[in-house]
Amino acid sequence: MYFILRKKNINLVVKFLVLDLLFRAIVLPYLLNSTLGFDIHILCMVPMIFIIVSECKNEKKIALFTSLLYAMCALNLIFIKIFLESSPVLPEKNFYLGFKILNTIFGGLELLYGTYTMNFKILRNSKKIQKRIDAIAYEADHDSLTGLMNRRRTYEVLNDLQDKKDIQGSDFAICIFDIDNFKKFNEEYGHDCGDFALHQFADRIRRGLNEDETKVGRWGGEEFIIIWMYYDTKIPFELDRLRRTIKSTPLVYNGKTLDVTATFGISSSRSIDNYEDVIVDADQKLLEGKSKGKDRVKVSPLF
Repeated sequence: MYFILRKKNINLVVKFLVLDLLFRAIVLPYLLNSTLGFDIHILCMVPMIFIIVSECKNEKKIALFTSLLYAMCALNLIFIKIFLESSPVLPEKNFYLGFKILNTIFGGLELLYGTYTMNFKILRNSKKIQKRIDAIAYEADHDSLTGLMNRRRTYEVLNDLQDKKDIQGSDFAICIFDIDNFKKFNEEYGHDCGDFALHQFADRIRRGLNEDETKVGRWGGEEFIIIWMYYDTKIPFELDRLRRTIKSTPLVYNGKTLDVTATFGISSSRSIDNYEDVIVDADQKLLEGKSKGKDRVKVSPLF
């Protein structure tokens, strides 16, 4: 049984268990002239067909435990046969009663084992399902290259902030920014270099901000968005520190040093009613920063 389970041959396992049940139900009572409690044992064994088969892909310890149970049953049968033939001393009624109890115990052990393995499988499968659900949810909400929020998830966050502003009057800030001269990475070193630059740049942005207070998303291409979940006049200074950090730490791609800078445009909802107009205002500041030399933070007068 152990080797059958280890080889994970499901058809062979089913055949083995069916033959085992037939032996217990037909051959054994004929040989011993009594079920000796195997009627209860068989009843407990029926669900084991489904339980053990479902566990064919489980760890070797469970397969070994199943095999040990069968070994116990086999030894029990041998002991019954020998004891019946050589021990007429015990009263027959008490003898049968003792072995009925013994086989009931064996059946109970198998049923307990089946319950344990089934619960183990359900728990394991539940964890796998939940892990897969979490992975699907993450993939639906995040950009595959940078790991940042995608546009869909970004709009969800913005809508939540808008509702909060409408109900509670809580303001927020939005920054639109991109990598300066990004095309040169693709043109001079290839698209793999461009993907590398986007991934590394996004990682530095994420690590340079407080995750509890900000949300970062890929807005499109080499353009990104930062959302502050609150309003504070110190935010532009925090943003400029981030800009300087990016500039001072160039990327290294295949032994080549890549100088990376970014231009930022920032606005807030303090003087603007909806997030769409905040984005437009921040984007205009970004374009203004680009036209004036790049590598800078442009703050909207409405901030």
